Amino acid sequence: MKKKKLPTKKRMKVRLDNAVRQYIKARDKNLCTTCGIHKDSTLLGYLDWSHKISRTNLLLRWDERNSIAQCRRCHLDWGNGVTEPLNNAINKLWGEGTTIKLELFSKQNQTIKGTPLDDVEYRLKLEKFYKLKLKAILGSYNTEDIIWDDLVDLNQYEQNKQLEKNKVC
Repeated sequence: MKKKKLPTKKRMKVRLDNAVRQYIKARDKNLCTTCGIHKDSTLLGYLDWSHKISRTNLLLRWDERNSIAQCRRCHLDWGNGVTEPLNNAINKLWGEGTTIKLELFSKQNQTIKGTPLDDVEYRLKLEKFYKLKLKAILGSYNTEDIIWDDLVDLNQYEQNKQLEKNKVC
């Protein structure tokens, strides 16, 4: 049997962006997480997929803890340095201190090289994971809780890095 050709990393980046964007907007109930406006009430009729840490950091690009839905006005405010509303929204969703952990993680981890996210097959699994979570939200997938064990546990990651550092010393 002929082996199915895998998509390129570039193509998977686009596919994952689409899957996570749809999931985040559904998770946030099509409301701007910072001001509460519904997507249908916005001037453009849609919401942006906003990130605390820039999407250029691929380790956090598809991490739902780094993403919220925002109307264009709030997203532009974020881009212009109004950080409190987005930080508050993420901390409310994931617990106080999450934004600080994201910032520390992004400063210490700049590349995906050597991580599972650098692998196309892993990206395919992650895409499937977010599509299942979207189906669960939309009610077409019957599940209590979908957990992706391979996503970065920010606390555990820091502890492991410290252990490795101590071994070297």
